[in-house]
Amino acid sequence: MHLHRTPVSGRKVRFAVVGCGRIAQNHFESINRHAERAELTAVCDIDPAMLAAATAKTGARGFASLGDLLAAAPADCVVLTTPSGLHPRQAIEVARAEAHVVELDRRIRSGAIVASPRDSDRCGAGRCPFADLWGVSFLFAHDP
Repeated sequence: MHLHRTPVSGRKVRFAVVGCGRIAQNHFESINRHAERAELTAVCDIDPAMLAAATAKTGARGFASLGDLLAAAPADCVVLTTPSGLHPRQAIEVARAEAHVVELDRRIRSGAIVASPRDSDRCGAGRCPFADLWGVSFLFAHDP
């Protein structure tokens, strides 16, 4: 099963960022730099202080859980900036909601989104039926 979405036309591309820590700040700035064609509609973090700071900085709607964000926020693309061990589960959840996923974990390549054998069971032999919705933003060789 591959999902194909109509390209965004006549409006801005709507982004949501999950995880409001240090890495998220780069995405907030990038979306803001492209404000003529992109907008941040939602942010999500389980830490109330981080979430409050992100909503104050961006003006985006805040959510304490990914499930709540996906149920209520209009987003074409969800950027995962959470700890990488959470990415496989979160990416699958986002894709099942039929949003695109920008993933920051180097372990996710060519539609294979498994970090462990347990993850492959969630997607079926390591190949997710939502692979068309994935993108890897950038890779860190190391991060001081």
